Amino acid sequence: MEMIPSLEVLPEEIIDFIAAELSYEEVRPSIQALSNLSRASRKFRRIAQPHLYRTIHILIVRNSAYDPCVQIQQLLRTLHEVPALQKHITKIRSMEYWSTSDYGSVSETSDILASHRPEHFNSCLHDLLILAPQAKLIDLRNYSIRTGEDLQTWMPLVRSHACRQCPPVAGKKMFQNLRRLEISIIEATISEIATFFSIPSLEAASFTIASLDPYSSYRDWESTKSRIRHLQFKAIGFPTRLWMHEIRHGFQQVAGACISLESFDFSLHSSSDEYNGVYQDIIEAFTTQLRTGCVRHFGLWSRETPVRILTGPLSDSFCHIWQDASPSLTALKIDAVMMCRHLPDGSAFFELLGALPRSLTHLTLRHNPCNGRFSGSSFLKTTLLTFAARFGLVVPQLEYLVLEVTERYGAQGYDPLDLQAVKDAFLAKGVCIQIE
Repeated sequence: MEMIPSLEVLPEEIIDFIAAELSYEEVRPSIQALSNLSRASRKFRRIAQPHLYRTIHILIVRNSAYDPCVQIQQLLRTLHEVPALQKHITKIRSMEYWSTSDYGSVSETSDILASHRPEHFNSCLHDLLILAPQAKLIDLRNYSIRTGEDLQTWMPLVRSHACRQCPPVAGKKMFQNLRRLEISIIEATISEIATFFSIPSLEAASFTIASLDPYSSYRDWESTKSRIRHLQFKAIGFPTRLWMHEIRHGFQQVAGACISLESFDFSLHSSSDEYNGVYQDIIEAFTTQLRTGCVRHFGLWSRETPVRILTGPLSDSFCHIWQDASPSLTALKIDAVMMCRHLPDGSAFFELLGALPRSLTHLTLRHNPCNGRFSGSSFLKTTLLTFAARFGLVVPQLEYLVLEVTERYGAQGYDPLDLQAVKDAFLAKGVCIQIE
């Protein structure tokens, strides 16, 4: 350690590598010493090896007294000083850093780890995206952008590419190669995310939005035609002040823009009774794609109490929506309660013939017990065993059945004998079944 200060230049990749590799508490002082030395050095430089810049891991540093990784400002300066490195950045990922042990989860240790405090993240993100115009993947799931207004710090980069009236930022064509985008937003409107759908190369997008306001201007959607093939809306919540019919209208704009959609997943993170009817609205918004489009995978489930979303009488169109589904729909992921109508005195199950599309080869049922009223025993005996006896008439091409159990319930809620009986019933007819 005493020899390091005598180096004329301290390559910062050494700091990155050590910080990523050494994750034990007993070496923490050594990492801190190297980090302090790096920040104190006036002659630091980066080794211009392009492969080191394939993936930029941005660590959002929380609850930590020190930071052993290179500061993001140093990374930005390096990209300014060596412009040739910019074209080699293909992935930008965010991850949270709480302690030194978190470094063990970084598998690509040769790539850059740039750390940053959350309070200045938006401005640095804007600068980094300008310096990475050829990125193919942007994954910001681990950092929640606060509002749609905060998106404006880097959405102009998108507009410069999507709108001919807007000149490219810094003379660059942004996001020409962007294939996958994953972002997390605390509060946004349908209109504020419309711009992303105009990125011509974008094939997959995932939006996690705690509060999505579907009631907004739809002008941005009128001329939007997206090439997105895989679309996810995860952990979605809605402001309770809204009329729920706006959900259908808002997602009709999304569905109409995605002319090449192959896969759609929607998960609701809510337990409010005011959200009754959300499932029906989402399905009806995508009716055209389900019946005439090329959608192969459709997912619709809730992270909390989905039975409330189906409270009350359900329309015939909802119960039988799948009968008219396109033959291209082969994979479906739904809450198990979508096969039943929950009543105060128990659960009355729909006819499965009208609840599932006949073209299915893969079916995932997410069993959420809904405060214990939809028990594991009744689900296995009443639903799955009945399904096993009749699925040849319902979904004759079924090959795989997956049962997902919510964490708060766990597989311990199932009787082992009932579970084995269900497995045997499906295996006897050539269907693979697994519990997750």
